[in-house]
Amino acid sequence: MTQPAEAFRHPDRLKLCAFLSPLEEADFQSLKDFVGVSDALMSKHLKALESLGLVKTEKRKHEGRQRTWVSLTHEGRAALADHINHLKGLIDMAGG
Repeated sequence: MTQPAEAFRHPDRLKLCAFLSPLEEADFQSLKDFVGVSDALMSKHLKALESLGLVKTEKRKHEGRQRTWVSLTHEGRAALADHINHLKGLIDMAGG
């Protein structure tokens, strides 16, 4: 099984989680537009992150239409924070 840090090595997945980090939740379409990928690829990214317990998806109606809502789990927030700290450490080592 892939570890959370490995999931963040994919730029789109890191971008997706970074987008979610200040939010309680976001709808599928907003995430897809922000990351700039197709529906199919966004679904693939979400399934991978969900299988690791990093995000949670929920389908519910909004303005009369069924929509998928996505949120970071507690574990996802912690894993993202750890990954960001690791990246900051690398930047510091490189003299940045």
